Amino acid sequence: MMNTVAVGQKITTQDKEYEIIDPCPLGRGAFGITFKAIELTTKQICVIKQFRPLSTETWEKGLELFNREAEKLSELQHNQIPRLVEYFNRDGEYYLIQEYIDGHDLTEEITKNIKEEKYVTRLLEDILEVLSFIHDRGLIHRDLKPSNIRRRKSDQKIVLIDFGSVKETISQTEIENNNLQPGTRVYTRGYSPMEQKMEGKSYLSSDIYAVGVIAIQALTGQPFDSPIFDHPSTDNNLGVGNQLNDTLYWHRYAPSVSKPLADIIDKMVMRKHKSRYQSAQEALEAIRSMSSQSFLPPSGRAIDKESTIVEKGNGKRIKPIKSRILVISGIGLSVIAAILIGDIVKESETLNKEYAENNIRIAYSDKWVYTTESFDTHLVKFIPKQTGSNGCITNMTIARDELATLLSVQEYKQKAREKIKNNHNGKIVIKDETKGHTLLAKKSAYKLSYPRRENQCEFQVLETGTVHGGQGYYISYNGVKGEYGKYLPTIEAMIDTFKIEE
Repeated sequence: MMNTVAVGQKITTQDKEYEIIDPCPLGRGAFGITFKAIELTTKQICVIKQFRPLSTETWEKGLELFNREAEKLSELQHNQIPRLVEYFNRDGEYYLIQEYIDGHDLTEEITKNIKEEKYVTRLLEDILEVLSFIHDRGLIHRDLKPSNIRRRKSDQKIVLIDFGSVKETISQTEIENNNLQPGTRVYTRGYSPMEQKMEGKSYLSSDIYAVGVIAIQALTGQPFDSPIFDHPSTDNNLGVGNQLNDTLYWHRYAPSVSKPLADIIDKMVMRKHKSRYQSAQEALEAIRSMSSQSFLPPSGRAIDKESTIVEKGNGKRIKPIKSRILVISGIGLSVIAAILIGDIVKESETLNKEYAENNIRIAYSDKWVYTTESFDTHLVKFIPKQTGSNGCITNMTIARDELATLLSVQEYKQKAREKIKNNHNGKIVIKDETKGHTLLAKKSAYKLSYPRRENQCEFQVLETGTVHGGQGYYISYNGVKGEYGKYLPTIEAMIDTFKIEE
């Protein structure tokens, strides 16, 4: 077995040759050690992970985990998971070659004492978005910690690395019925919950626990081995300061954190795995719901001079008031633009009907009709029963894209922008109205607006889109000039009810 490496040392395969460019290990685990290298033909920087167990006693189990990492990396095709280049055995040595992520790991960030709630909230969203992709495929990472999460330099996105401990979910019933053992114990102090430490068991919620600990570190500046990350003794079911030991005792180290965020983190790090969020998607929805309600008011709400909030949508009517101040959030800019070009913003119509076909659901008003679309990617078009008499028809369409490769919302937005420009020969001004709390079907989404002309008709278009299950979904509101503001509140209310069926 190769015990040392040096700059210039080469590792060859049948059709590629790699040269070590940094002999200092990028990482050292129980079963492998990684180095930075370059593929000499393509000049691509990559990571070489060599199977090298700490103990010969763990060789067989270690090789099984090493093989599993290669297998799972080949299956997990995602922009924020390192791409597997190849996996091979050369002269009795096992190597795994994967994409090199240029950037820094989270350890560098959370030790800077940023302690800002908005930063932590965004960090949670970023991590949970990628983790949701893994959980949706029935996989548990089992070793989430700052050193296994990198911030990519090129686009500042979060990238999850080190899949040597990834495991398929196995129910407790399956274990009992088949007399199976829970599997190899994987435990990292501070980040692993009690079920991993004491029983060697792991669940999707075990990953959630680790993410919660990272959030607490970012908010408090406490190191991973701080006593606050040890669950108190179960004696009398009381912990430090007479706090029930259901969750970690961290609040006094971050006294200014808002209660909604604190409550979410508390649930993430509950002692009992069944008390936590049961998947990354569930935790992500809680974070997004908090963000949309706590940091910014919902888009399109109106506030009178006494700051009375007036509700809209979902079967409720906006209470008419003489004086309104429009809050600029979400599509608030579109509302103001509509007023400036002569549209009158009216109240939302009652949504008393529902469309439920093509694996989507959306509420709509009985003052609207819909037609199903059989061309292109369009699924359904909604049209108000009363519309202009000049032959120009306001409408809202829902469409679905089959994506050739998995895309992030940001990448899907870029694809949408290019499509819009191509349809208008590049002669169009597209306004990006995406905000941190922009959602569609409770998923992170983009929002674009632009003018469109079709024959003698002039439209203002508002497009909202997201990605789910390898498909893109987008809703386009095409408001005829002079009517855009009239129907905008109803469109907003409809979009709020949109759901994608699993």
